[in-house]
Amino acid sequence: MMTIGHVDVPAEVLSAFLSAFPDARLIGLTPRAAERLDVQDHPHVLIVGCHSHDDRMQVRLAALKARHPHLAVIVLLDASSNGLRAAFQYGLARLDGLLVVGLDDNPKRIRAVVERCRMSSVASVIEAMAAPLPPVLARPTLDSVLQMLPVINRPRGIAHTLSLSLSSFRNELRTARLFPPRLLLAWFRILLAARYLTEGLRSVEAVSADVGYASPSHLRHACKGFLGIIPTEVKAQGGLRFAGVKFRDALNMGPRRVNGTVACTSVYHVTRPH
Repeated sequence: MMTIGHVDVPAEVLSAFLSAFPDARLIGLTPRAAERLDVQDHPHVLIVGCHSHDDRMQVRLAALKARHPHLAVIVLLDASSNGLRAAFQYGLARLDGLLVVGLDDNPKRIRAVVERCRMSSVASVIEAMAAPLPPVLARPTLDSVLQMLPVINRPRGIAHTLSLSLSSFRNELRTARLFPPRLLLAWFRILLAARYLTEGLRSVEAVSADVGYASPSHLRHACKGFLGIIPTEVKAQGGLRFAGVKFRDALNMGPRRVNGTVACTSVYHVTRPH
């Protein structure tokens, strides 16, 4: 069940969210609770109503996102209150999505924004754990790479997505002291899988297909190799936050090793050409 936290969101917009996600659980939060996330179970998505641009609110939301990069944060704006400037400023705060009252508050649009925010929260975790990223993986390019993951199965595929030769991409990663392309691709895939497993909205079979693994057993093998647990244990261990820490620890251990052994888990995904 998806949990959606909301702050100052009109009832009609909440109704549209429930139409988009009928099984979701809504949790009303005060601004202070939202900033501190002092609720027993953190929401998968946080929607914050902003009737006008507020510099203090922008700073607070940016700080919240910095503390919890795994949390998908959506700002709900009023189109009648200097919406373009507000959208630009909140975009600078690295929040995950924007909805405009009267334009975007319909189920189809809401589903599209929430789905994009899931990708964006994974990109935020990668940014936080692997900073500084090389320019070729700067946002929003990183978000585009994550969206392409289900059909990227070789290092050459990710280099092609970035309009680079494989050798140039490898050199960029080496300079940034990141994993080589094959291992980086495998980590991106397992982080995206952890995002979906965190929510508990999809079966292991569905998650494995959605992120590009050939079968659930390949996802299970990858989870064991990278995270040390099986897919059904990911949520209980902390989900994307837990996977992000493992990613950071692996980077600190060295570019080619996970849990003390050479990591080649990137072979456990689909083999269709890209």
